[in-house]
Amino acid sequence: MRTTLAISCGLFVAVLIALAGLSGPYNFISSAEAASWSNNAPGELPAMQFSTATPSRTPTLTPTPSPTPRLVYLPSFPGNSSVNTFLEGTELFLSARMDNLEGDNSGNGEGIHHVDMYVFDRFGRLVDSHRENNYPYCYFQEDAEGSCRTWDFAQRGYRWPQGSPAAEDVYFARAVGWNATQDKVCIAEEAFWLDLSGEQQHVSMDIDVGPESNGDRREYVDALEFENEIFFDNDQRITRVSMFILAPDGRIVYQKDESNAPYCAFGDDGANTQCKLWDFRTNNDRWPGGEPIQRTMYIFRALAYSGDRLVGAASRAAAVRPIGLLPNPPQPNPPQPNPPSGNFAILANGSQDVSQVTGALVFRTLAGGGGVDGNNIDHVEMSVFDQFGARVHFRSEVSPRFCAFGGNETCNPLNFAGEGYRWSDGSAIKNNGTYTLRAVIYFRDGRAPLTLWRNVTIRF
Repeated sequence: MRTTLAISCGLFVAVLIALAGLSGPYNFISSAEAASWSNNAPGELPAMQFSTATPSRTPTLTPTPSPTPRLVYLPSFPGNSSVNTFLEGTELFLSARMDNLEGDNSGNGEGIHHVDMYVFDRFGRLVDSHRENNYPYCYFQEDAEGSCRTWDFAQRGYRWPQGSPAAEDVYFARAVGWNATQDKVCIAEEAFWLDLSGEQQHVSMDIDVGPESNGDRREYVDALEFENEIFFDNDQRITRVSMFILAPDGRIVYQKDESNAPYCAFGDDGANTQCKLWDFRTNNDRWPGGEPIQRTMYIFRALAYSGDRLVGAASRAAAVRPIGLLPNPPQPNPPQPNPPSGNFAILANGSQDVSQVTGALVFRTLAGGGGVDGNNIDHVEMSVFDQFGARVHFRSEVSPRFCAFGGNETCNPLNFAGEGYRWSDGSAIKNNGTYTLRAVIYFRDGRAPLTLWRNVTIRF
């Protein structure tokens, strides 16, 4: 079985340098099923297990040291990317194609520094990983003629190169490509079946994320449709399709099960003919479960079941940008209906009047009804926007000091030099740049949120 997924990367993409937080299990199965499998070690699945005897010959792959785990948000390069898998008998072919040429689909490595590749099991647990510095980007390295090698599980004791046992089940292959200066990235992900016996029957399925993204930026900015399509069911009776949206750190930000076609993550039109769009503006830039929509690349996955048996899987990545991040600079302090009484203000370096900060920024929200800090306040969402309206920092706080960069009795400063002159999303802090501080204050008594704005110029 050969599968290929090609994507064009969006303007912004969130990438795991070392897949921080992706080593734990995630709920891609029912809670009852998960409980029955709770004793499996990472990499082990309750599908058909094969011999775990010592491989007949030692794997020749050279392990690559793992970089320090951290999550960064970086702009993507304009090229294209794909993950390619092919299984013949017990031999697996796995490679990636990347290029950094706008409008070029060759994927032959122009402008690419290196490609990191990862394999996850159906739970989202990391099973294996490999780094390639040169094209072709072969997961199992190259032979003497420069062609990608395959990995024969029968000859390797039915284990992955780094030792995890292999099982007949679905896996997810992800490729992360870095440009020559290592300040831009692009990712691709696909699902593939490790059918080592050749006796498994799976459905043919795909994921559609729409409507059309916004031109060259290839970001979904107004609304989003997430539909799973099953093209050939191979005589399998589909009883449900579970659809997931994952943040870059592996957290499930939204999950939906559907029993009837069309399999729509956000519901259909009531006549089972067309999937609904999830409108960012009317939903306050949040996913259905309440998670804020960030400007990043999300992973969209779907698993198809016949009864309790997994029979199909699909995965893809797509760049999303919420309405609040459109290039339209926010206006200061819009009129508020029924304004509450009390003290409400944004403090920059301890003052309501400071318009310029040097070296560091302390961003605190003064919020409290009746003059008491925190009184009647549920939480405060604090954001920093650049001059184009792009959000470069976000934090939600329930502590009465309401500190945008953490802290309790005393708010922590954001030291520009100490943070490498970068915001929390990875974008550069610009000297003499003007930024907008926004605080959205939510009240316990249910009244409408109060929004505050103010501008500051940063120097260092």
